[in-house]
Amino acid sequence: MLLIENLSVFRGGGESSTPRPHDYSAAFQEGEITGLAGRNGSGKTSLSLVLAGILPRVVGGDWNGQITLRDTHLAPTGWPSSVSAAYASQSEGGEAFLGTVGDVIAGLAPDLLSLADQLPLPRSDTRIQHLSSGQKHILEWILCQARRPDIIMMDEGLSSLDPKTASVLFTASRDLTRAEDRVLILIDQDKKRLSHYADNVQSLESPQDRTAPQQAKDEVSETAAHLVSDATRPRVGFGTVDLAAWWPENRRCTFRAGGLDLQPGRLVRFTGGVGAGKSTLLKAISGFPGPRRNHDAQELLNRLRPIYLGSADQFVTGERTIGAVLASSQSRHREELRFLVGRMLPDRTLETDPGCLSFGQRRLVAILSVFMSVEQAVALDEPDKGLDENSQTVLAGLVTGFLSNGGVVFYSSHNPDFAEYLGSSVIGSQMSVAVSEQTRS
Repeated sequence: MLLIENLSVFRGGGESSTPRPHDYSAAFQEGEITGLAGRNGSGKTSLSLVLAGILPRVVGGDWNGQITLRDTHLAPTGWPSSVSAAYASQSEGGEAFLGTVGDVIAGLAPDLLSLADQLPLPRSDTRIQHLSSGQKHILEWILCQARRPDIIMMDEGLSSLDPKTASVLFTASRDLTRAEDRVLILIDQDKKRLSHYADNVQSLESPQDRTAPQQAKDEVSETAAHLVSDATRPRVGFGTVDLAAWWPENRRCTFRAGGLDLQPGRLVRFTGGVGAGKSTLLKAISGFPGPRRNHDAQELLNRLRPIYLGSADQFVTGERTIGAVLASSQSRHREELRFLVGRMLPDRTLETDPGCLSFGQRRLVAILSVFMSVEQAVALDEPDKGLDENSQTVLAGLVTGFLSNGGVVFYSSHNPDFAEYLGSSVIGSQMSVAVSEQTRS
């Protein structure tokens, strides 16, 4: 059993010296997959870094309390040689790998090589930097298993996997966990999603962190909508985009008859499994270099000028305060921003250093920044990744306000519950675009 007693984790100084988690105690059974849920900023990643022996040895910070596995104690310098731990991060960890898919999976044990063959990975000569977010998470997870550690933590990887892929991956992971009697901890914001793959689900939260009542959610959503609904947007000519003309030969993009009909106030969702090409399509829409081009489609999208936010983007650490990140409109909406920051980022203000925020909190600030600075269209790749239920309320409000003033929102998500929630929250025309999987050979 992995036993945690009275753990408090401190990262950095200033406001970030508030311990998260604070005085936390829990027990994790060997041979089981345990789901760990908690709100943004509750300390889930900090807990993982401690258990992996990364904090404070690699990333700094400090912790106190007691952590024990089979009567072996974790020290600030890490686990002794008799215990090993692996951590799959919430960022696109595959960026740290060099070479090709074949280089990464070479030398895997037969059971893991068989698992890799069942998962949506591309050809073995595909370079790592060309993989989707979900494919990078798959590779990192397989390599964590390959180390045969005593403890594995997967931090927010579920949101990058479609249900079919997650089912295959975690059925195999459950078998390995039981056979090798290891501790496996799945971290996610969504308790319902965790319950599909974990043997049990625990919560890392304090009473003040619990989900806000509906009245408070409505107030937050309405405030978020107002932030972006009164902006003056230049009117551009809309029309139909045949994005299939850009598409590589080994992938298919299925549109409604006549192509992608773009109209003011339209919400467009791209669907498809891991590696299908949703991110590629969102980037193409946003002007990133693509495999093929269609002049008329490009002219229309040049006028729309969508801003792309990737599934791991949190570009807020270059500024010294949250207010500086949101500077484009904060003079006009300063009080509304103070309200949202106070509600959604407990113990934080517009003067807070973004470096003190968790991954999910930085994602929320980045999303706010995009909506407050863009004029006509946004392209959001897995915008729900890392966001708890309350933060998704802010996202839905931003989308609602943006659409109501004639903006266009493109997005992808593997979470059908989030897609249903977002679709039911906004008023306006909606459509889905199915992107087919790329076959591995």
